[in-house]
Amino acid sequence: MKALVLSGGTGTRLRPLTHSLPKQLIPLAGRPVAAHVLDSVRDLGVRETGIVVTDGGEQIEQVLGDGSGSGLSLTYFRQDAPRGFGHALSLARDFLGDDDFVVYRGDTLVTESIADRVAAFAAERPAAGVVVPEAAPDVEIVHFFTPAVHEAVAALAADRPGDAVTPAGAAQWLRAHGGDVRTGTYTGYWRRIASADDVLAAHRTLLDGLAPAMDGDVDAQSRITGHVVIEPGAKVVRSWIEGPAVVAAGALVEESHIGPHATIGRDCSVHGTHVDDSLLLEGATVWPVGRLHGSLIGRFAQVSAADRDGAPRRSLVVGDHARVEVAE
Repeated sequence: MKALVLSGGTGTRLRPLTHSLPKQLIPLAGRPVAAHVLDSVRDLGVRETGIVVTDGGEQIEQVLGDGSGSGLSLTYFRQDAPRGFGHALSLARDFLGDDDFVVYRGDTLVTESIADRVAAFAAERPAAGVVVPEAAPDVEIVHFFTPAVHEAVAALAADRPGDAVTPAGAAQWLRAHGGDVRTGTYTGYWRRIASADDVLAAHRTLLDGLAPAMDGDVDAQSRITGHVVIEPGAKVVRSWIEGPAVVAAGALVEESHIGPHATIGRDCSVHGTHVDDSLLLEGATVWPVGRLHGSLIGRFAQVSAADRDGAPRRSLVVGDHARVEVAE
């Protein structure tokens, strides 16, 4: 079996972050969304994986590489614009050959194993398999296909030229034409990353499962409570890190309260601020602004206070390289 990961969305609801960063690369608990998706693929015992990308595809390829470091073999297919599953399948046709394959969305987390579904699919080989969450049975989060899907996609494309074919549509066509399509229920955590609220909700969930690691420099005047990761090269000075939280490599936290549910990204700098339920991406700088809550701060952005009186709670979504002065 092979895997096909559909990562061609543009992330419009996550702008301004996604003007310069594909949403598949937004870090959750210290790792990109795409890496969490590939964890799920690897858990199935699948190695050969195709990734379909559009805008920002070169960034995704640069971050994920050829997959060898994570036990996968990655092949990339580039769409000039999001054109749906049918077009993605045509690009990957030679790669897939006559093998069965599993389809994941590159922006959807499925954190618990569905290896039992793979085993059942491989043993019984229905035309297709669909995995739906128990709490949302109308949502199809993972699909399995035999080569019969290629006929379905070709027929749908001929019937509705110009319309994007979806995995759900292909499964419906197979069922309507006598194919055996099995549906399995998933009871674990899942989340499609489509908005800032989705990012923060998934971030909280993944941080809750964090394994603590103290590899950075924490001075004697600081305190650490709960499950916290301080990566090598990070420095914490006269601060409280309240887990679950991550302070990534090269970051500086000074006279601040970080957490709960906060990630301070690589080479970030935070001074005199309480940051909770928030995510600071690489190189962001925060000068004293009281409190940041429910915020996404883009790469190399700068946030500072025009008026430092009081400590109001602020929620911000700031794009890469932006500069924000927060006033009362």
